[in-house]
Amino acid sequence: MTVIEIICHEEAGLGRGREVLDQVQSYLDDRQQGYRVHTTAYPGHIFDLVPELLDNFQKESRLLVIGGDGTLHELVAVLQAKQVDIPLTYLPAGSGNDFSRYFQQDKSSLSDYLAPLVEERSPKTLPIYHYQLGQHGRRRSLVNSLGLGFDSVVIEQAIKLKESKGIFRKTWGNKLRYLVGLFQSLPRLSLFNCQLKIDGRPYHFDRCALVVFMNNPYFGGGIHLYPLEKIKDRQVSVIVIHDIKAQGILDLLYRIFISHQQESSPYMTHLSGKVVEVEINRPMISQVDGESLMIDQYPVRVWQGQQDFYL
Repeated sequence: MTVIEIICHEEAGLGRGREVLDQVQSYLDDRQQGYRVHTTAYPGHIFDLVPELLDNFQKESRLLVIGGDGTLHELVAVLQAKQVDIPLTYLPAGSGNDFSRYFQQDKSSLSDYLAPLVEERSPKTLPIYHYQLGQHGRRRSLVNSLGLGFDSVVIEQAIKLKESKGIFRKTWGNKLRYLVGLFQSLPRLSLFNCQLKIDGRPYHFDRCALVVFMNNPYFGGGIHLYPLEKIKDRQVSVIVIHDIKAQGILDLLYRIFISHQQESSPYMTHLSGKVVEVEINRPMISQVDGESLMIDQYPVRVWQGQQDFYL
């Protein structure tokens, strides 16, 4: 008999994870579908929880994860690190849900998410990214983005707003938190120069505010940074915001949030290739799928991987 192993971050989305879990249990009980629930108690708990779960994972078992982008990131990271080929079903319950916003945009009901799993349809393969810090770093994985520079400063400020009271504690407030955090962080904007290699071909950029590897067009809980969905046969996408002055900041904000004409901005460049490397001459506060990371080993090397999902 098929047993669904459910991993749930109950506190995702300011408690929405628990609400979604209740709905899932009711859905599965109505269909007499067997399942077991494993809840995460702290950030990173998945890295301790999943190895034991995998030891008892059967051929008939299925894996369902409930949480936000961070929860999905942790699960994919541990499965990829262990090189375990297990398809996932992902139910978004976080504040941002950028992965689902792009890869699951055709889903609106609980049944849309769970029917492919319960009915045991064939899984579909989606792209993810692998990355390595320095020449001898271990391989790591991500599902949404890896950003070096201003993005991480904004996310830190948005997290502080989330921990405050009032409107920033609302479940729908993630995009607002990011926007307010962006404007509050502008005085801390620190520019840098960087070197890129795209499949061995060098590129140089001055006065950069951000270098971000993006697996989908969204970040910050629904902010459409660049129209990657228009690019056919793209591989690893890297976006560089460069040559920044006061005029450039205003131009970019207008294009991203109002005119949606990022492609023609002189301050934003999109490049892609099979393997992308970035060199920066100093340590950088960065973010991986919305979680802070200090990078002090270069080059940062990024290439494409894959993960199967029940969609």
